[in-house]
Amino acid sequence: ETERQREMATEDHEEFPKEFGELVPWGDPAWYRGYNSPYYRKTHHDWRMKVRAFVESEIEGNVRKWDEEKKVPKEIYKKMYRAGLLPAIVGSPWPTDFVGEGGPQDFDAFHSLIFIEELGRCGSGGV
Repeated sequence: ETERQREMATEDHEEFPKEFGELVPWGDPAWYRGYNSPYYRKTHHDWRMKVRAFVESEIEGNVRKWDEEKKVPKEIYKKMYRAGLLPAIVGSPWPTDFVGEGGPQDFDAFHSLIFIEELGRCGSGGV
């Protein structure tokens, strides 16, 4: 780890809340519990907050209905497109002609992981 990497990690982590999850020891990833990570930066935190807000407002209240119908309406994908979340479904580099601009700055595999984790919070296997 270089000096610059340590500085960047420190700078990024001082600017946003450090804790997510239930804070159960060994039940959440270390970075959820506020431990420093050279991989999770402010862009990851901002992305998590954006995806979490979308999942809570647009998905969580509809999951039971969608599970019973065995179908996720196409409208939710349009809403994901408008919210700039759709590129995370197809991964980087995404074809902007089809999924539009969006995704976080410096998109990487950890942003994808965050997207999957936040979708998993809705409690549905079909979303």
